Amino acid sequence: MSRRAAAVRTTVVVATLLVGVAFVTAPWLGIGRAPVLAAVLPARSLVTVGLAAVGLSLLLVAVVVRRVRLVAASVGVVVLVVAVANTAVLGARGWDVGAVSGAGDSLRVFEWNTNGGLVGPQGVARAALSARADVVVLPDAGDRRAAAAVARSMGEHGRPVRLFMRRRGAQVAVLVRADLASGASMRPGVDPVKTMTVSGPSIPTIVAVHAPQPVLPGGLAGWRTDLRWIGEQCGRGADVIVSGDFNGSVDSFDGGRLGSCRDAASAVHAAALGTWPTWLDPRLAMPIDHTLVGPSAGPSAGVVRSWSVLTAEDHSGARHRPTLTVVTRT
Repeated sequence: MSRRAAAVRTTVVVATLLVGVAFVTAPWLGIGRAPVLAAVLPARSLVTVGLAAVGLSLLLVAVVVRRVRLVAASVGVVVLVVAVANTAVLGARGWDVGAVSGAGDSLRVFEWNTNGGLVGPQGVARAALSARADVVVLPDAGDRRAAAAVARSMGEHGRPVRLFMRRRGAQVAVLVRADLASGASMRPGVDPVKTMTVSGPSIPTIVAVHAPQPVLPGGLAGWRTDLRWIGEQCGRGADVIVSGDFNGSVDSFDGGRLGSCRDAASAVHAAALGTWPTWLDPRLAMPIDHTLVGPSAGPSAGVVRSWSVLTAEDHSGARHRPTLTVVTRT
């Protein structure tokens, strides 16, 4: 092999290795919110499958095509090592599909991004009723009329709820079981269209969020702002539950936390299960919908009993799967 060919091979192998190391270790290097990485990291499962396929293909090429054997074999081995490392990360996060907790003294938080009108109010209400939700977070309810129709339908079926949503322009809505909503009030968040908080004496503070996609420069800046704001809501000792579409995975959190709030899926070894898109198996889908729970300083939030990706609505027309988080009430 000529010096030039050897140099090219070394460059390709080193570059592949560096990119792979950055991708695998992004959370520990603190680069989970970096441009490009922030958008790609949620696809860790799909990327892992793709890397395994590429690595095996390169090894096959190395066997068949003698002229590029060294380059193909070297890069193939590196790619497979990265795939194995990614699998280890995913395994540590977990794919546990545990049963939904039926604990009596608990708070059940149902979250579903229906992308506005992709699912009708009756369908949303039916899913929330099936989940026996105490709190319903709709990151993109569409408009107040649609959210009110969900609330009305739930009431007609024996589970009255109170709707919290700004009257004009807002996308995010929160519905709270009527007997828990007494004395509760809402405030707009850092983005009054896509973030809000609901607080009251009988519930923890509910922080609802629909973060922008961290793709374009403007979206990345807004996404980072939303994550910082969520961290601020999760101050030390905060009695908070944060729920919604984060458009990011726990790779962008600080060790599975934002402030003092911990990712519920991480708490039950299920953080590798994805919610988007619905046509992909949850083990391959992107885990971008989250519920985070504070450290139970107040009267309502507590230990995570279960967190579940609900696949029963995969044929509803929605792009996202709903999630259900059950926490003990202390």
